[in-house]
Amino acid sequence: MFKSFFPKPGPFFLSAFIWALIAVIFWQAGGGAWLTRITGATGEVPISAARFWSLSYLLFYAYYMVCVGLFALFWFVYSPHRWQYWSILGTSLIIFVTWFLVEVGVAVNAWYCPVLRSDPECAEFTA
Repeated sequence: MFKSFFPKPGPFFLSAFIWALIAVIFWQAGGGAWLTRITGATGEVPISAARFWSLSYLLFYAYYMVCVGLFALFWFVYSPHRWQYWSILGTSLIIFVTWFLVEVGVAVNAWYCPVLRSDPECAEFTA
């Protein structure tokens, strides 16, 4: 199945791992903070659904799309494949949706304001 769905599975998955590692290391090593500074985004996100269209989130969405786009472009040129749109772009969409659903859970938890005795905003929820 891998051979029929993914272009050259061995090199494909190795390059996907290396590319993802480079993208994550860049973002975590300060690339994300640098992009945030040059775009004027703040680290503060609203405790509402508006967090998903705040500038810092939009910046991450754009970064993810650029990383996926460059990876897909390479494989579209290097090894054109009948199922390339489903295998590369579809898989990256599944990964993004999974991340997004985790963020929805984080947003719901932030909205409920878990009981933290040291947080003055949550004082009304403490026993």
